Amino acid sequence: MRLRMKTLEIDFPSRVTIAMTIDQGDALQGGSGRPVHFDFIWGIGLNGLTDFELALSRKAAGDSLTLAVRPETVHGVFEHLASHVASLCRPDQDVRLTAWIEKIEPVGNRDVVRAIAGLKEGSCGCGGDGGCGCH
Repeated sequence: MRLRMKTLEIDFPSRVTIAMTIDQGDALQGGSGRPVHFDFIWGIGLNGLTDFELALSRKAAGDSLTLAVRPETVHGVFEHLASHVASLCRPDQDVRLTAWIEKIEPVGNRDVVRAIAGLKEGSCGCGGDGGCGCH
């Protein structure tokens, strides 16, 4: 009898580690092409799931997805995660971003509560300096 290990998929509550890059064509027009790495707890946004989180639903470590992002939609797509991708986005140009799921870990209630406490009502996490394109 062979045991099959279940692949861990993104679901609440999960800590997801992402490596995100800008499309090579966009990188040639001013992007660095180097990946931005960040992690977050999936599903804790103040307005529910972000468009980015919805796109990640039920994906597993090693999966990837590509998003076309317009400057005026950065906040709508990423919301509280916008500050992580701001360096990849352009204020005057659409970009294609590829996100690779590096790791998925289950998290406990304490981590979820801490992460939610770190969010501020009406804030995307960019500090209000306009770096995410939402201000």
